[in-house]
Amino acid sequence: MEMEWFAPVARLLEAHPVVGLLAGGTLRPASPLPRFDLSLMELYLAFHGTGRLLRFSSVEEYSWLGLAVTEAVEPRAAAGGETFAACAVGRLRLRHPDAPRAVTALRLVGDPATLAERGLAACAAVELEEGELLFLDPVNLYGIAPGDLAAYERWIAEQVPWRRGWMEPGRVLEEWVWRPGAETLVRERTF
Repeated sequence: MEMEWFAPVARLLEAHPVVGLLAGGTLRPASPLPRFDLSLMELYLAFHGTGRLLRFSSVEEYSWLGLAVTEAVEPRAAAGGETFAACAVGRLRLRHPDAPRAVTALRLVGDPATLAERGLAACAAVELEEGELLFLDPVNLYGIAPGDLAAYERWIAEQVPWRRGWMEPGRVLEEWVWRPGAETLVRERTF
């Protein structure tokens, strides 16, 4: 299946190790202390030796996860007196948030047509060296919920049957995987 949108993603994953996980938010100059309000509508993987990021966006009312290569954390509109800022959030989920580690696999679950035509997945799992997995679930009221391998397995067990219940007849959910050396995603399994 042709997925033209995936070529820049594959090149970035292949060429550079991950060095962090970023999110945006707004800094409110409230008193007595300023407050940072984190937004999880978009999360960004940062890569060593490049100014590029892999953006994961919760889109279409938290139903899908969009992927795109970008140059920076993209600012959201800030209200009067507020300032947009980026924040490192890798320490909340990654065991070694700042150590460069290669991506050993990227797993995307979705219906093949939506994935191929629009580059939208139902969820994603980024596997890193040392056996760590970063799971990204867009079906969350506050944006993307980052998780681990157990969260990914729980998502498969709970969300796949739920999503199949509202999909058009004849559509399926599949897991597509990229691994180093590949130029595109390969179907791993059908649910």
